[in-house]
Amino acid sequence: MQIVIDIPDDVYDECKGDVYFPDTGGIVWEGVRNGTPLPKGHGRLIDANELCEGRVSNDTVVIAAKCASTIIEAYKAESEK
Repeated sequence: MQIVIDIPDDVYDECKGDVYFPDTGGIVWEGVRNGTPLPKGHGRLIDANELCEGRVSNDTVVIAAKCASTIIEAYKAESEK
């Protein structure tokens, strides 16, 4: 399962570190509880705001979307990995 969560930057930094901070567990738990599950079969996720700045036509946006940086890769089923 892939899920998007919102947690404070300092909690993220603590989670990425080598030391466990007990207080962060509850914040991460709440982040997961309130997170947004991504549907199976989703395409790659990109930052649409990055694309729309200064764009004038739909064709330009479509081309830019194909070249945009990927934030989360497209879903792959276990059998496809």
